[in-house]
Amino acid sequence: MEYNESNINVTLKGTKTEIEKAKGWFKKLFSGDKEWEEENLTQGAYLKKIYDVCSELGYTNILSLTINDEVVYEDSENTDDDFEKAIKLAFEKQESKDYTIAISLDTTNDEEENILITMESKHDSSDYPLKIQVSNMENFEQKLEELGNKIKEHFETEEVEIEADEESESDDDEDDSEDEESEDTE
Repeated sequence: MEYNESNINVTLKGTKTEIEKAKGWFKKLFSGDKEWEEENLTQGAYLKKIYDVCSELGYTNILSLTINDEVVYEDSENTDDDFEKAIKLAFEKQESKDYTIAISLDTTNDEEENILITMESKHDSSDYPLKIQVSNMENFEQKLEELGNKIKEHFETEEVEIEADEESESDDDEDDSEDEESEDTE
């Protein structure tokens, strides 16, 4: 069986770079200045935009939604079309300036995660604020492109990078081909 996995990494417009100068020669020498980026997108605006992207593509079966490591919604009953319910619960939470949101979606109705979306409002300056991991979907490259285009449509982006997908066969197939090669050489 082929396994496809790829990442969509998004840099948003309006990102603000923050630098905290190290105080004292010891800290300057060993840890240096701290640099990070903060996104200007509020928690509520982010949730709304990501909901719009996913629902327009028909990705409405959510497995879980967490905000700042607190589980807001977990689909323990394998309910279809529950993304709207999860988003409503998320909007009931107090909005945080510094937030990390993780959304896990099942797009194939096999109760397995196919899309994992993470957003960090405050992140290392070398990291992406919005990351989407996509795996094991039919018409993989087409779905990946559609998702990237919807992100561009709904978010103000500087860059949307789609990492090359990795296609590999299961380990059993690889072991079989190695065994055949060793038999041929004997």
